[in-house]
Amino acid sequence: MQLTRSVQQPVRHLVWLFVIIALLIGWGAVLAEVAAERRDAEDAAIIRSQNRATLLHEHVVKTLQVAALASLHLGQSYLLSDPGRGPSRDTIADVEDPAIRIAGVAGVAIVDHRGELIARAGPVALPEDPPQLSTTNIQGRMYEGLAISDPVAIGPSGEKYILITSRILKEGDLAGFVILIFRPEQFLNFPLPTKFDKTDLVSVINLNGITLARREGDLFTSGENVRARLVMRKQQENPNGTYLGPSSLDGLVRYFSHRRLSGFPLFVTAGVSHSAAISAAHRRTLGYFGVMGAMSVFGLFMAWAVQREAVNRKRKSVELAESMRRLREAQRIGKIGDWEYDLETGVVLWSDQLCEMYERSPQDDVLTLDQFSCYLAPESREKFQQDVNTLLNESGIHSYEFKVILPSGAVSYRRSNAVSSLGADGKINRLYGTDQDITASHQIWELEKQVAHLDRQGAMSMMAGTLAHELNQPLTAASNYVTGALRSVRNTREAVRSNLVLGLEEALHQIHDAGEIIRRVRKMVQTEPDTSKTASVRAVVTDTVALLLASGFHAAHSICVEVADDLPDAVIAPIQLQQVLVNLLKNALEAAPAKGGLVSLTASRSSEDLLHIEVRDNGPGFQLQDVDTFTGFQSAKASGLGLGLSISRTITEYHGGKLLIEASRPGDTVVVILLPATDSN
Repeated sequence: MQLTRSVQQPVRHLVWLFVIIALLIGWGAVLAEVAAERRDAEDAAIIRSQNRATLLHEHVVKTLQVAALASLHLGQSYLLSDPGRGPSRDTIADVEDPAIRIAGVAGVAIVDHRGELIARAGPVALPEDPPQLSTTNIQGRMYEGLAISDPVAIGPSGEKYILITSRILKEGDLAGFVILIFRPEQFLNFPLPTKFDKTDLVSVINLNGITLARREGDLFTSGENVRARLVMRKQQENPNGTYLGPSSLDGLVRYFSHRRLSGFPLFVTAGVSHSAAISAAHRRTLGYFGVMGAMSVFGLFMAWAVQREAVNRKRKSVELAESMRRLREAQRIGKIGDWEYDLETGVVLWSDQLCEMYERSPQDDVLTLDQFSCYLAPESREKFQQDVNTLLNESGIHSYEFKVILPSGAVSYRRSNAVSSLGADGKINRLYGTDQDITASHQIWELEKQVAHLDRQGAMSMMAGTLAHELNQPLTAASNYVTGALRSVRNTREAVRSNLVLGLEEALHQIHDAGEIIRRVRKMVQTEPDTSKTASVRAVVTDTVALLLASGFHAAHSICVEVADDLPDAVIAPIQLQQVLVNLLKNALEAAPAKGGLVSLTASRSSEDLLHIEVRDNGPGFQLQDVDTFTGFQSAKASGLGLGLSISRTITEYHGGKLLIEASRPGDTVVVILLPATDSN
């Protein structure tokens, strides 16, 4: 097994090394792609914020330029015009001029140099005397001729507006002011090249930290105080820079780009949410990670599966090799080889063990049926050819025995079991089988036959003393009857004719009895096996009792025999069943006490398949302890060989039956024979 592990280790290392390297390459590519897409998304967000800041800067500058031109135009019309053209000083004039529409303002207020409102226009207008419009205050916040106020609440609603005031001079002296009233969103109303998301932010902020206009998504606000916040610090560090940081109001991290307006205390800023900018890349990242994670799990699983398969394959290979070794060893011990016959090629392929059994080289494992028949003894060849024809014509398992003569001259007996295989056309195309050397079993069987014969000869030696007496009686009686018949013949009287006939009949009966006794004795000592395969239990029991009586067992007269009327024949040769019954009944008669001995034989059907024959006696039971009662050469008799029960069991089991001791105690010993019934086949 150490060799197995050493072979498995390189396979395991190579598989895992390949998978790990592949996964590292895959994860490296995914991480590189994720980083690249994240950089691209961040760069796109920066560019978008910069573009928006540039657009917003241009829009605010253009709005202020339009406001300056509109202020000059209105100042020229209402503050610098001839007295005949200007408005009356007694009333506040309503300004009606296209410049208002062009400038897109919510209202206009024109104030003279004394601070008095002389004209106004639009739905939103300043009151006649707004305190926040003092001349001193406005003049202090002028840049490039314009003053931009922080968001102020105007009107009853308190809505916030941005006032852009233009100072109008006449020949170097102050003529008055033109005040344009703007809604804060007017500064953010510029075309956007891309979609304005809800997290996008643009702002116009005064350098004093007050937001003039702010848009986040679709929400417009103004007037927020962002002094000392990050946006103001970044503006001071780099008026036109770009940075990543949290918003001063909602804390959302954005890419901010600033643009300061030249000549005005204002700067614009545009922010793009960092999380929104990389959200698409983040979703793709999750997809990449999911796919790569699944591929990693799959790769690791495949590596584990390949490793496990390699280990299992190697283990199964070792197990198969070990199984084949055990099979070869079992075949060697059991002297069994296997073969395969291909009908198409006519070739028989032998296993190494079978070659050895036939004294052939393992390399010389291919032969034909004709070559194999040369091994057969002459008396087995015809039977072998018949068995081969049966195999070729009938499917299923077949068993047959034959005798072979090996090249060394040794004689061997074989038993072959064969089965046929059908091809795609449903016809037999191949035969498989085993070949077992049963020479030892054959020799044991022959020995058992000889021992049984010796056992019968021993019984005949006992019968010899009584045979003359048994034959003498019927022969003497026959002689007497014949003698009387002869005397009667001489007497021709009609009265004695009937006595003559009766005497001759009795003489004939006695002579038949003597002949039957001689027949039974001859049958007991014959060595050739009986060819019958079934036996009538009733007839065999009758013959057995008669043989026991002839052998000197006078107690056989008292054997109680009960045989069922409808009992079928047993699947066993009559002479072999008789041998078993002689052994069992003789043992029972010898074991039963001389006075009051009881021996019985009962035959019935145990089941649909089996016959039940029971031999019972009231002897002391079997005396052997700690040994198998059926073991040969084990006997409690002083002159016994201990082969009777062993041979009986061998005969019974050979015919598919059983011989067992059901009870063995003083006063009750029961031996049971179970045999297959003929009607069960």
